[in-house]
Amino acid sequence: ALRIDSDFMLPFESVILYGEPYVDRCVELCWRMHIQDPPMILDFSSSSEIVDKAMFRLFTRSGEYVDFVVWPALLLHENGPLVQKGVVQPLKSKSTLKSH
Repeated sequence: ALRIDSDFMLPFESVILYGEPYVDRCVELCWRMHIQDPPMILDFSSSSEIVDKAMFRLFTRSGEYVDFVVWPALLLHENGPLVQKGVVQPLKSKSTLKSH
């Protein structure tokens, strides 16, 4: 319904023109990974965990504990081999973890 409202859509025209095909391809890729037998796994490590450097590389700073996941790690299947390391942003310091 919002796409029909040209006044609403005008500021978002370029986003839709370029963003929609990207989102469509992302959904298609996720679907293809999911229908594999067994399905591939996107591993989103939860925050406040210790950074697993075998599974993730660090984003813009160093640290021991995960603040947030920038990009998930990709596994061939659940508990399977790593296909691509993910990226995490660590907390600045251990004291930051307590206030998190």
